[in-house]
Amino acid sequence: MQDDELEVSRRNVDGVLVITAAGDLSHETVHQVKDCLPARFDRASPGFVLDLMRCDYLDSGGLAFMLATLHRFKDGNGVLAVATANANVERLVDTVGLPDQRGFELYRDVDSAVKALAQRSQTARLRDVF
Repeated sequence: MQDDELEVSRRNVDGVLVITAAGDLSHETVHQVKDCLPARFDRASPGFVLDLMRCDYLDSGGLAFMLATLHRFKDGNGVLAVATANANVERLVDTVGLPDQRGFELYRDVDSAVKALAQRSQTARLRDVF
């Protein structure tokens, strides 16, 4: 993989959307991640997992995408769950204050993020029934 390259995939795990971004998540490549998102999230959506486990580089374009995504969830209960074990990515996310934003959650692995969102989705469905 060359600089400024990003491999993006989308999958559903236990009813949770997982978008994997491997490589450089930058202002030049972030459109690939945006293209994987649904046009809109309904109020029942738990949000999605952004898998950055193999993200080598993150710049202001990737951070701006995360902030914009949080604004999409502003009226609902959606969560942007970021999974990363990259200390540099964690530091950048922390520096811009994303962990303090409503709807942002940081996980050390994808499985934990999926489990949390799947549980949140199940809880929301049960609330709707009762």
